[in-house]
Amino acid sequence: MAIGLREAREQAGISQAMLARLAGTADSVVREIEAARKPITLQMAQRLGEVLGVDGVQLWARHSLDEWRADLSTLPERYDSIGAIQIGLFKTRHMMGMSGELRGADMPDEMQVEIAELTLLTADELARLSDATRDAVQMRYTGGRRSRS
Repeated sequence: MAIGLREAREQAGISQAMLARLAGTADSVVREIEAARKPITLQMAQRLGEVLGVDGVQLWARHSLDEWRADLSTLPERYDSIGAIQIGLFKTRHMMGMSGELRGADMPDEMQVEIAELTLLTADELARLSDATRDAVQMRYTGGRRSRS
């Protein structure tokens, strides 16, 4: 099972500051990545993985999957405004981009299953967004009257 950055660092018994120094980056970068306030690039994950003695691609994938799952959990319950629709579109576009990047990487089966699960959840979210967008456009341009189709 692929582990996250914090777990790998703690298993290695080193501080965030030491990891940053050994990987040639700022302390704040490691701190922000571990706190899930900053995405991790594949290149950075490989540098950190080399220092920690773990697979950098799997470190990157674990972080990306966790970020994707967190993004899904923060989507609005309802898309009842244009602002909510825009947020949903932005986040789901980002998630689908992650899906494409992750599919190209060599990962364990359990991570492949997680990618498939998150892709299906994101597709469901896109269907909800599509319905909400249609309803918003209909309300705006037809005053709520159904058009003949």
